[in-house]
Amino acid sequence: MKLLMIIISFYFVGCGSEVEAELLSARSKGEDPKLQLFGMTVSNVTSSSFSVVVNYGNDANRSSDGQLYYCNESNSPSCDPYSDGSFIDLSRADNAFSGTVSGLTDPGDAYNILFIGIDTDGYLTDNEISTQILLLSL
Repeated sequence: MKLLMIIISFYFVGCGSEVEAELLSARSKGEDPKLQLFGMTVSNVTSSSFSVVVNYGNDANRSSDGQLYYCNESNSPSCDPYSDGSFIDLSRADNAFSGTVSGLTDPGDAYNILFIGIDTDGYLTDNEISTQILLLSL
C-alpha cells in the first residue's frame, strides 16, 4: 500500500498537481487537509460600519478565499445574508481573513452576518460562521 501511495504521489507531483500530492500526503499521515475556521471576531462597531476577523487553518498553499455576507435584520426580519444581502471579499493574511463593512445607513439596526470560507482545492469543513450584530445608535 505504501509503494502504491508513493507511486501515486510521484505521479501527481510529476503532473504538476502539487495540491493533489499535498492532499494525498496529508491523508497518508492521518492529517486532515481541509480548511478549518476557528472563529469570527466582530469589532469597531459604529453607527455605519463594523470590522470582522475570521481565523482559519489548514491552508498551506494559501488558496482559500473568504466572503462576508450581511443583511439588515431590522428592515427585513429573518433575512438570509447569503440570498438576501450584500457581500464583501475579505483580505487573507497568515491564518486570518479580515475586512470592514462600511456605508451602512441605518444606525441602531441589527445585521445578520455570514462568513463563508472557500478553498479552491475544494476541501472544506466547517466553512461557515454566522452571527448577528447591532449597530450603534446615533
